[in-house]
Amino acid sequence: STVEKNYDLKSEFFQIDYVIGADMLMRKSLFDKINGFYRGFFMYYEETDLQHRITAFGFKQYIYTRTNIIHLEEASGKAIANYSNRKRIMTHKSRVLYLKRNDKENYSSFVITDLLLLTLNVINVKYSLKENLAYINKVIRSY
Repeated sequence: STVEKNYDLKSEFFQIDYVIGADMLMRKSLFDKINGFYRGFFMYYEETDLQHRITAFGFKQYIYTRTNIIHLEEASGKAIANYSNRKRIMTHKSRVLYLKRNDKENYSSFVITDLLLLTLNVINVKYSLKENLAYINKVIRSY
């Protein structure tokens, strides 16, 4: 058909470093080959870690532009009381774990810089002092 003849792969696929996990598709055989998700992640960065290992195996990630995916971000977390502080703790702890696993060379520098920036959260007016101290404490324990 005319549509098939005009099919332009270059405009329909873009190579990327990683995709958001809600949008990721892969063969089960590849998932098994890289040993699936690392169980140390509870939430956030688990798909980034997975794709880092995919790249290490020599595979590439692409975005297919002719589809739409609707991701109801945070839909499952709306019932959690104080979710925003819990989310920032989970996100930060997962970032620390990701860097600890995948960037050993720069991890010490990250921790030093992160600790300096983390102390500024004592004055983060978006959260209470108690929330800020809990955030700082839980992140420090994840190093």
